[in-house]
Formats: sequence, structure tokens, C-alpha cells
Amino acid sequence: MTTQTATGTRPPVVVVMGHIDHGKTALLDAIRKTSVVDKESGGITQHIGAYQVTVRPVDEQSSRAEPKASPERSEGARGIPRPDSAGSRDDFATSDRKITFLDTPGHEAFSAIRSRGAKVADVAILVVASDEGVKPQTLEAAAHIAAAEIPFVVAISKIDKPEANPERVKKELSEQGIQVESWGGKVPSVELSAKTGAGIPELLELILLVAELEGVSADSSGPASGVVIEANLDARRGPVATLLVQSGTLRTGDVVAAGGVFGAVRAMNGADGQTILEAGPATPVAVLGLGAGAPLGERFEVVTAKHVAEERAKAWRETHPTELLAPADLEDVQEGRPRVRLVAKADVEGSREAVLASLKAITVGEVQLAVIRSGVGNINETDIKFAIATKARVVGFRVKVESRAETLAQQAKVPVETFDVIYELIERVREIVKAAAPSVGAGEAELGELTVLAVFRTEANRMVVGGRVTRGLARRGANVQVLRAGEVIATGRLAELQQGKVPAEEVPEGKECGLLIVGTNVIAAGDTLMFFEAG
Repeated sequence: MTTQTATGTRPPVVVVMGHIDHGKTALLDAIRKTSVVDKESGGITQHIGAYQVTVRPVDEQSSRAEPKASPERSEGARGIPRPDSAGSRDDFATSDRKITFLDTPGHEAFSAIRSRGAKVADVAILVVASDEGVKPQTLEAAAHIAAAEIPFVVAISKIDKPEANPERVKKELSEQGIQVESWGGKVPSVELSAKTGAGIPELLELILLVAELEGVSADSSGPASGVVIEANLDARRGPVATLLVQSGTLRTGDVVAAGGVFGAVRAMNGADGQTILEAGPATPVAVLGLGAGAPLGERFEVVTAKHVAEERAKAWRETHPTELLAPADLEDVQEGRPRVRLVAKADVEGSREAVLASLKAITVGEVQLAVIRSGVGNINETDIKFAIATKARVVGFRVKVESRAETLAQQAKVPVETFDVIYELIERVREIVKAAAPSVGAGEAELGELTVLAVFRTEANRMVVGGRVTRGLARRGANVQVLRAGEVIATGRLAELQQGKVPAEEVPEGKECGLLIVGTNVIAAGDTLMFFEAG
């Protein structure tokens, strides 16, 4: 909340976290009364957004939908003063207060962005859908919150749905060590619906109370400093950096250094898109004037002169070498192995990070996937020329193909594909890599099969597993198909074989053994391995 301290006042910065499609953006949409969700592909937030909202006095919210909060919850029992209790602050109930929200994607590919969001926030909201319960990214988000050591509120969303079961959510959270107050713990929770508005006033009140207890403050005097939240390349305006001011006041004309980039602030836009001349603590702003490629999560500072900023940027670049070819350099692509080369473009730096991290995790047999060029912005002629020279495909995430680039790609027959949802891009690349893999089993003599009983070690492109041969035999050097639910999900090669602790060339039906499988890292207990005579 706008918290009065000896230093100064500022709104709290709140990060909204949770699993994909659990209602995070819908919640912010309901708070802001805009249509953010409609602008996101598939209703999924694709990169971090920073918004600032004004919370009206409590009496102005009374006409809204009745909040459905944890019935046993008692802020008084936790030492958090209720706004309507004796001794409460008059200005709490009668004045407008602001909250700055960070909206982070819930898809697993955006782990780095979620972590970054948690590290700049004062309070977190962990959103869990009442109809789905705790999911993998729920737990990951909770881990980020714990690592950042910030207080959080559990928002149990979608209570308007017939299948909603808030008590199941609380039980599942309890099993993971997160005890909400109504279950005897210390974590406050609110049951809400972004669709009907139920619970939202209660959530905002609770955030402000938690922030009051934390005593958030900042000094608005002096040069500004803060953190880079996002960076993108606008075709019309050039590089745009989203900054969160944490102390001081940022003004138009200030010289800013942020990692390896610097520049004078030419213009600033607030969270509502309007042009502003200055921004105080806890204010998110889109800034024009910094160079391209402002590093996400990096600190920014206003300095006295351009030459000072230039020196700082130079020193930063010397200690942070740029990774031009990720995750595999052309010279690192091993000879004799099938390969898929990609040029990858994304709309913003956070998206580029997520795409590269997801692509790096794709392994199918011994096929090498090399992202030999990546960047932010639309797919251009240079990208296509690079793809022609390296025999690469081009993929884009939430970007367009410039007309001249499209013409050149058609003439040179360079495959170019763009996507608006990240998991569609990842699945498409997985299909391409799978198609490039040698067809294991086709025309090869089948040796036998094994049921995987345990996974002992997983590395980048190899696994050590244990299992029982259920038919035929397992032979060292054999080609391997990995089956799950009857479908081939990966291929590889049986590099090493042990029976007991003794190396073996073959293990017959009915016996257990240990296996080193190279070419994949996706095998799980319960999978079936089929062995084929190596060609």
C-alpha cells in the first residue's frame, strides 16, 4: 500500500504467480477492468507485464460482490490490524491507495521470468484454481516465493465454477507444507472469482494490510535506480525497456546505465500507456532511449553524464560476454550425427530466454538441435540470409515476417514458421527433430523388450536406468525405442549394460539389469524399452 515511513511513501510491488491458466491474468483484468486476457494468445500471458492500480476506499467497494474469504481467517490473530477494527488508521479506509502488480506467465517454459518477478516484489499472490488444484508450476512458483523470502497470499480462484473445490486446494497445499489460516496455518488465503468479482476487494485489502505490516518504503529524492523488467524492439519506436523504479525519481532526459546498455531517457510511458515526465518508487515505466538488449533482471541507475554511463556499460560487457550462438555453436555440432539448425526470433527478451531454454531441453535419439542464431524483433532479411548460409530453419514467437524476408525465404525455400503460443512452437520443433532422427526399428531385427523399474541418473543426453527384460534379450550396442502408453516417445542406443555389478554383453528374459541409454533424457519408470539389432 502507500505506506508512510520516515523515508517516504510508495505502493507495494506485488507479483502474481501460479500455474498456466489458473486465472492470474483474469484476476488482474478484473482488478483493472480492462481486457488484457483477450489480447493474450489462448488466454495465456506470454511475457511479464507491469501494471499499477488504484484501490478505492473500503466504503466505495462495499457495493461490489461479497468476498468469499477463508471463514476462520483472522488478521487480528496474526497482528494485522483490520481496517474496521478499533484503533485502525482513518486514512486506510478513506484514501485512495496504489498497488503495482507484476503478472508472470505460468507456463513451465517461463521459469526464469517467474523467478525474476519474485525477486523484485514485496508481496506475492499464489493463484491456485479451485477446479484444478495444485499443479507443477504452482509448486515451482511457491519455491520462487520462498527463495525470495517475501510474504504471500493464496488466492483460490474460479470459485464460480460448478466443479470448484477450495477445500481440496487447501488440503493439497497443506500436503506441500503450505498451511493456510483456515487450516491452522499462517498463510492468509482468499477464495475469489475474477468472473463475478467475489473476493477481490478482500484480496486487495489483505495485500495492503500485509504491505503495511512489512513497512515498505523508499526514498523518492535523488537519482533513480531499479530493475529492468522487460525489453523489446518496437518496429516504429526502436528499443523499449520496461523499468521498475525502486528508489529515487526517474525523469525524462536522465542518463541511465543498465548492464551493457546506456542512453538518455527520450520518453516514458506509464502503466496506462500515457506519456509521463517522471516516475517515483514502485512505478513501472516503458522507456525509450536505452540501447537494444537491456538485460532482464539487471539493475539500472541514473548517472551524472553520458561518459559515465558508457564506462559502466563497457565494464559490464567485459565481465558478461554475449552468447551469440545458443545453445550450440556451429563448430560444436558433431560430425556424423543428424542435426536440425534453427534461427529463433521472439517478441521480447523474456520470451527469447524461455524459447531457448525449452529448445535446449529437446532431445530425440542422437539428433542435435542447434539454435545458431537468436534475437528479439521481427524476422528480417539478415535472419533469412543467415539461414540460407547455414541450411537452417527459422522459427518465430509472437513476431512477424518482414515482406522482403518473406520473399527471400520463398525464393531460397527456407522454412519459416511463426507461433503465438510457446508450447505450440516447442511441439512443432520436437516434431521436426523427431522426423530427422534415423528410423530405429525399421528393417532391423527385434531383440527384445524391457520394463523400466527405476531411473538412477539423468544427464543432458543420457540416462542410467534399471529394469527387467520381459521378452527376448537386451544387448549392449542395440538401438532402442522408448515407448510410453504404446507410443514411441524417444530413441537412443544401449551403450552399457550390467547384470548385478558385472558388465554384460547380453541379459536374457526374466533378469534385471542396469542400462546406460544415450540419445535421450526422457525415460521414466514404467516405460518400455524395445531393443533392435544395430545396423
